Amino acid sequence: MKLPRYSLRTLLIAITLFAFWLGWEVHIVQLRRSGAARIVAAGGNIIWVDVIQERAPWAMNLPQIPWYRRWLGDRAAVHVNVFCPPSFSDKIAAERVSAAQAEFPEARVSITESGIQP
Repeated sequence: MKLPRYSLRTLLIAITLFAFWLGWEVHIVQLRRSGAARIVAAGGNIIWVDVIQERAPWAMNLPQIPWYRRWLGDRAAVHVNVFCPPSFSDKIAAERVSAAQAEFPEARVSITESGIQP
């Protein structure tokens, strides 16, 4: 049985496509990290899946992210509390919630009116 032959050009194209895909995934991980830092700095909090699995290994149906994103340092979130004081308008609160939902699509996002103190 003959093995298929590929040219050097094909190999370089495949490596380039893989590098673009990997760069995009790293970019997503960085966006999620900066989003998490922004939420916590603003007084919100995030409940991570790995923390729940450490404390309750029997917990089931937790949201997951792909294995390659975990290898890149990403973490899955279960719940995101976004801090919006009562003085904020509904439009600003909705924008904050939609931004958090876009960054953490696997998590449930809610609004808290009292900031979480570190």
